[in-house]
Amino acid sequence: TYFIGQPGLPKAANLNKKRFSFEGINSSGNHSKPSPLASCHRALGATFTNFAGCQMPLYYTSNIDELQSIRKHVGLFDLSYKVLLGFQGNGAERFLDLVLTEYIPQLDTGGSCRACILSPEGMIISDCILYRLASDYFIMELDPHNAQMAESWLRAVAAREVIIDLARPGVEVDKSCSITNLKTCSDPMIVLALQGPKSTATIRSLLNANKSRYILNNLSKGQITELSFAGFSGWIAHRGNTREAVGYEIFVPQSKAESLWNALMNVGFDHSLAPIGLSAAESLRIEAGLPLYGKELAGPYDISPMEAGFGSCIKLHKPFFVGRQYMLFHSPSRKIVRLRAEIDAANLTKLEPTIHNESGKIIGVTTSTASTSEQYYGLGLLDEHAFDKEKVFLSCNGAPLIPAEVVFIPYAAVIDA
Repeated sequence: TYFIGQPGLPKAANLNKKRFSFEGINSSGNHSKPSPLASCHRALGATFTNFAGCQMPLYYTSNIDELQSIRKHVGLFDLSYKVLLGFQGNGAERFLDLVLTEYIPQLDTGGSCRACILSPEGMIISDCILYRLASDYFIMELDPHNAQMAESWLRAVAAREVIIDLARPGVEVDKSCSITNLKTCSDPMIVLALQGPKSTATIRSLLNANKSRYILNNLSKGQITELSFAGFSGWIAHRGNTREAVGYEIFVPQSKAESLWNALMNVGFDHSLAPIGLSAAESLRIEAGLPLYGKELAGPYDISPMEAGFGSCIKLHKPFFVGRQYMLFHSPSRKIVRLRAEIDAANLTKLEPTIHNESGKIIGVTTSTASTSEQYYGLGLLDEHAFDKEKVFLSCNGAPLIPAEVVFIPYAAVIDA
């Protein structure tokens, strides 16, 4: 679908709208709270770490063992740190289409998409996954690091309190909706995830009705549906944050989460299911080439959505979305790529963040790194015009000594995850 001209957004009665202040908004605060599944993790011998204000399992056995479990069998993740926002009302579709980079009217009920939330200046506030559960009801899934900023911004836009277009400071959204933080309600909604080749078989073991099993078997990548399992209903989405072909996210009330976790652990015994900590999850993210806000998106290098691999979810053919004017004239000269190398343990601890070409010139920096045995995986930000080969060199002890293979990340790998 293509459009001509600007949309007829109404002019505000109050022309003295202020710019939204993004300063001093901290999502995690200074306190660390336990996961709602903390007792389950302790029973499994987890080692904990603080992540975005939550005490989460870092690992249960070891990073390598947990990675092998996911690749060969199935892994169970606690994603209760994710922030979920609900958008409801007749104006929800239109509102989200104005504040997100994706074309939301094209999203069918039961579908999902990745999108970016931009400021009027083109600053990336956050990326997100948006699920459409009904014609007038959506759920937005956010990583915790910038979720409070994103929520505050979206609420201010919905209330028509702030400038959304620098060139036309008097305009405002023509449709609004109710916004609910699903993590702060009386029975918060939380997320669990299953990843690995035996994920479908594990979930199917909890489904009694043949109809439910049929729905699960035919759930396409990116779709979400409501199923009844383990004695209660929940939403299940065919998505994942690893390179595995099969993966699911399950949305359940917190009051049912511990029962579901234990049920999955029990039925998963026959499928060699293993609980997975943050250490292995981060390694899988890097290996898959998925950007993370603050590292491969925004962060110290001010990486744009297009540079991070979100170009296909920025629909510039839309006549308006917040931040569109900046994106129209943004010509990225850098790219996030995946790096792979063979490195012995001695040199692994001596790696430096600079990336060099064959002549020794610095052409980029690493943004995330992970290793399994002597296999190194990394994500790096490279100058697109500084190299024309698939090999670069990592810096060790101040010299470009270690050759690394450059693996470009297709847009689909980022958007569909």
